Amino acid sequence: MGKISNNGKNHKACGFDRVEDFIFSISQSEKNQLKAFVNFILADSKLKKAIQKKDWLAFAIKYNGPKQSGYDREMQRNYEAFSR
Repeated sequence: MGKISNNGKNHKACGFDRVEDFIFSISQSEKNQLKAFVNFILADSKLKKAIQKKDWLAFAIKYNGPKQSGYDREMQRNYEAFSR
């Protein structure tokens, strides 16, 4: 659901005690989806470290698995486009 893919099983890492609250929140707005995703990253030390170092490949592998299919390059392109 939404622009940011995040599984309901991660609701606690996203900042929600109940999966129902997580689903309701992310269904309300993209802002809520982004807040939940940021919480998810901050709850995982490897994701947090990778994003801080701009290590797109490490982030993509940790988030999507070893067959992440170019997600790292997409992240780098978007970072470069939006950080100007």
